[in-house]
Amino acid sequence: MNTSAVITGLGLITPLACGVQANWQALLAGRSLRDHGTIQTILPVADAPDRVSALALIAARQALDSAPTFLQQSGSDKAQLRCALIVGTSKGPIDQWLAADVRPCLPDGATSDNAKGGKLHFSPFEPGLGLHTISQWLDRQLHLPQGPRLTISAACASGLIALIRGVMMLQSNQADRVLVVAAESSLHPIFLASFKRLGVLSPPDQPLRPLDVRRNGFFISEAAAAICLERRQTTPNELVIDRFAQGGDAYHLTGAEPGGRIQRYCLMRAIAGRSVDLVHAHATGTQLNDPIELAAIEASLADVSPTVRPGSRADLPLVYAHKAAIGHTLGASGLVSLVLNCLMHQYDCVPGNINTDQPLQAENLQIGCEAIVRPIRRSVAIASGFGGATAAVSLRTT
Repeated sequence: MNTSAVITGLGLITPLACGVQANWQALLAGRSLRDHGTIQTILPVADAPDRVSALALIAARQALDSAPTFLQQSGSDKAQLRCALIVGTSKGPIDQWLAADVRPCLPDGATSDNAKGGKLHFSPFEPGLGLHTISQWLDRQLHLPQGPRLTISAACASGLIALIRGVMMLQSNQADRVLVVAAESSLHPIFLASFKRLGVLSPPDQPLRPLDVRRNGFFISEAAAAICLERRQTTPNELVIDRFAQGGDAYHLTGAEPGGRIQRYCLMRAIAGRSVDLVHAHATGTQLNDPIELAAIEASLADVSPTVRPGSRADLPLVYAHKAAIGHTLGASGLVSLVLNCLMHQYDCVPGNINTDQPLQAENLQIGCEAIVRPIRRSVAIASGFGGATAAVSLRTT
């Protein structure tokens, strides 16, 4: 039986709105941030241990509510259904970490005065404090059937790599269903100061301009996205994960490799020489990264871009970047891109790249400032992170 990883449920909460459709309408209306994006609508999860877990739960519940078949399996009861839960996050529950009671750990029988040569180190006093606590707490709240539980942390590629791991679990028969959640809540002075020192943050009240000549950096924002995946035969007009690729270049701790080789590698494997209607770029709006990524996108499409009539660019693949509107959601950004790609497939529409009115030069791509209505049958999303972690995933409408 020919089966695929079918997308059956979506969830999304960002500084623009709570809910998939509400975010879609906000993008079409041209709403955008003018400062770092904090989410106010997490009050319904008052018992959450931290903000990032609360956001993850909201998105997860949205995805499950929109996937009526996710907990069903023909010929079997729910107890036999294997459901994986995979969480992608860059920083994790930072408010827990920063509030933790940190005490010295000493060798057995030693004190701080007579360590007797033993190594003195520090660790959180609370047991089990770490990235995995998000998935543990989600598991208890959602009451999912048994199955693998996994946390992925790969900088700003965390969300897409978590999705790829979920697809691999379906392909290798480790799970029948996968709930992938990516969440980030890192608006803390420590991280704001760190990114500011790197020179990648936009000044407040300045419009964000990814892929634009006048690009000036990004705002950090909170978000969570979720996708339900099911392994089964497809029906017409469903969305499936077509291809994927991941890798890393380890070129620099925070900087991009000038040739964009890992982006080209991942994009070319995800595109696989077939036509593409849309590429959802990572596009942070920084001076260094955007031209490198755009060149990699154009190179990966060189063999599949249509021949364009003189004076016409209507058939060229579209390039979209959501960070002008939503901000940079770090580890959640890749899965946010994929959720938005699903909506572009559904509505055959790509929102405008707001503020990008002087786009970087691209010969075989369209970077539109206004919304473009046209069929979207195959799309690609790419995400890149510190240390060179990179992933690309293509979607296809059956």
